[in-house]
Amino acid sequence: MLHTIRCIGYAAANRIAAAARLDLGATRKILDLLSTQGLTSQVEGESDSWGLTERGREEDAARIDLELDVSNTRIHVESAFDAFLELNPPLLQVCHDWQMHVVGGTPVLNDHSDADYDVAVIERLAKIHRSIGRLVDDLTIQLARFGTYGARLSDAFERVDRGEHAFFTDRLDSYHTVWFQLHEDLLSTLGRSREG
Repeated sequence: MLHTIRCIGYAAANRIAAAARLDLGATRKILDLLSTQGLTSQVEGESDSWGLTERGREEDAARIDLELDVSNTRIHVESAFDAFLELNPPLLQVCHDWQMHVVGGTPVLNDHSDADYDVAVIERLAKIHRSIGRLVDDLTIQLARFGTYGARLSDAFERVDRGEHAFFTDRLDSYHTVWFQLHEDLLSTLGRSREG
């Protein structure tokens, strides 16, 4: 739970539950317990939004370090991160191309009136999705907690493919958002920053 919050940032309990793939009631109990330990706190003025305290961030970092050492998986996570970094620019480009469309040489907001264009962008996402799926599957063999990303990315992709296009970039559980959280998880697991 600590690590889920670290990767998604301040969020409502239902969003934390979805990211952790846990029942909402169980999530609230865990959040309350972590709060009594000084590891999480509710966002002031928002009764159901939670974040990590500084102590919670430190505790999560220590637990993740221990997890890598005990499981002897650091080299596997580093390899997965390198592969992720190769997929990241194409994913960011496909998200950009979903939101913007060049018409007569001028970039304009994509109003999604050109079905052929949208289908081509979704096909590019499908190719990236197959690659990240294999990466996450391999990583999950090493550290089971990464399995939530495979399920969440697949759910978002299937919704986009069925025509629920908000799941591409426009929702808190969109493909792009889950991808961002996976990136954050890999960084924090390895103790790196986005700048470094």
